[in-house]
Amino acid sequence: MFQFGKKVTNAHDEGIWCVKWQGDIIATGGMGPKVKSWHGVSTPDFLKERKVFDKHILGVTSLDIDVSNKYLATGGLDGTIRIFDLNTNTLYKSLDSGPLGCLKIGFLNNADRLVSVSESGNITIYSTESGEKLKTISNQNKQILTMAISPNNEQIIVGGLDGVVSCYEVESGRRITEIKAHGVPVRSLSFSSDSKTIFTGGEDSQIRLHDPNSSTPYIASLMGHSSFILSLAASRDGNLLASSGSIDKKVCIWDIKTRKLDSTFTAHADHVWDLAWSPDSTKLVSVSDDGSLHSYALKQ
Repeated sequence: MFQFGKKVTNAHDEGIWCVKWQGDIIATGGMGPKVKSWHGVSTPDFLKERKVFDKHILGVTSLDIDVSNKYLATGGLDGTIRIFDLNTNTLYKSLDSGPLGCLKIGFLNNADRLVSVSESGNITIYSTESGEKLKTISNQNKQILTMAISPNNEQIIVGGLDGVVSCYEVESGRRITEIKAHGVPVRSLSFSSDSKTIFTGGEDSQIRLHDPNSSTPYIASLMGHSSFILSLAASRDGNLLASSGSIDKKVCIWDIKTRKLDSTFTAHADHVWDLAWSPDSTKLVSVSDDGSLHSYALKQ
């Protein structure tokens, strides 16, 4: 079971849309152009502000930190991707993500490549070092709402309005499979830590588990929300899945093995847009349209 932890009430002046936790750094971005980093270690400085990055003009829809904590990448509605050097807290590189802006981003491998998706239906892979576009994968001109990268860095999955999840091979760009995940738009995606299970969250308030390597991918459904599933995050130890809702304002934590609800929280006052686990899977953070940053910890 988990318990409610520390809370930063006015973490941002406006709604917060994205959060990432890597090593001892937590990063957040949202409706405003500023991106903030926070202390992510269990000391008195936990969730204290570290640095503010203000290189975007419009809101920030997605961000990621590479596994070595060297780079922070941020994607915005202004049609740009910014890459910051976390050792110097300076802007490292700016990339053009196109007129529709950047919806989701994520690093591949050891930050040598960066994946970006936009609502246009394109998946673009950039070189982090040069900023060059290495590959563009078309999602058959279907609008994309969400994306996830497998922990083994072999697959990129996207979901959209038609309720279908498309799986692409990173190296070849080939579409491996399609999963008819929901009868409504897919709002959130996550992989299990072993990359063998895909979790999908839809506008039908359901979380579904799928085996992408099976001819019958559907495994099971988890029911605990009463609104859109806006975010899914599987813990790195492979034991837990966190989910967040829109109108119901819930944060739920599930036991993956038993497929049962472990803990439920309703501390936010508005839509809960994103979630991130600590590296050791004992803590979780959530961000919301209410501008707050909340943490949850495994009961000792």
